[in-house]
Amino acid sequence: MAVISRVLTLTDKIDRLEPRSRNMARFFVELLNQDTAILQTLPTIEANNLTSHEYKERVLLPTVSRVAAGQGAVPSKSETQNRSTPISIFKSVLNIEKDAYELGGSGDAYVKSELVAHLAAQDIAVSSDVFYGSNTNPLVIRGLANRYNSLSGNIADNVISAGSVSGGDGTSIYITGIGGTGGASFVYPMGSSAFGFERTGDAKWTAYTNGSGEVTWQMFNEFCIRRGLVIPDWRTCARICNIDKSAASADTTGATINIVNLIIEALGRLPSQQVGKYEDVKIWMNRSIFTALQKQMYNKANAQYMIENIGGKKVSTVMGYEIMVTDSITNSETTVS
Repeated sequence: MAVISRVLTLTDKIDRLEPRSRNMARFFVELLNQDTAILQTLPTIEANNLTSHEYKERVLLPTVSRVAAGQGAVPSKSETQNRSTPISIFKSVLNIEKDAYELGGSGDAYVKSELVAHLAAQDIAVSSDVFYGSNTNPLVIRGLANRYNSLSGNIADNVISAGSVSGGDGTSIYITGIGGTGGASFVYPMGSSAFGFERTGDAKWTAYTNGSGEVTWQMFNEFCIRRGLVIPDWRTCARICNIDKSAASADTTGATINIVNLIIEALGRLPSQQVGKYEDVKIWMNRSIFTALQKQMYNKANAQYMIENIGGKKVSTVMGYEIMVTDSITNSETTVS
């Protein structure tokens, strides 16, 4: 039987907060729970700094020699590199005029709908960064596409090419080992009382004077999410790149682009959970590839692909790991070479 989550989510951790912080965090998370939001899916841990998270990554193991009896060995040691992941700040401001609020007597419903929209927009912004954030811009999260971006070098072991792309509609499937000490996790600033969620403002009306001297009454609310993405062991994630969306959609039997086989191969590139020290695996794809996968499974059954109803939610899995469908993965990726 598939398991929706093997790691502590934000919802699970909220109950461990003191009451005031719990209310603030729950305000955000209850809105995020309305979808398979990435902010709720990835584990979230406290950073060891206010604006970044510092950690060491082991990049080289000691050298082992095969020797005869009585023969010595050359001393060696492992090597680590210091890594620093900046914490990005995502903000949006809700500005409501009193006249608009009171129009039709549905002000509270209007505010609530705007709150949902703001949180959804922020989750989309964070999710977009998780997959495509720049390697060089310190204001954004360094994304998976820019970490796993070459078919050569050390990282190539965890980058699998599905073939060639024509027509400019390339996409990828991303496999993430999450949680533990080696898998992908979000980090929030050290000392934050509500997991990096902030809301500034209240229900009071404030007089605002525009450039013409006209005065209106307005209400302001600022929403802020602070997040960084940490992957202490790069081997715990993998990317299936160069998937031609049009070709995959037309290949209803998996004759040339067998999506399940590609996922199984990518899963095989991850170290064991004991070695990689991650707690669960999520398989991320966009709606186009998920639809293509379902067509292939309808026309050619595969025992490793399952759809189960767990807690009233339909969960699709490959090898027991949940498939996460997200619109943040585009069909316009550049070819990886």
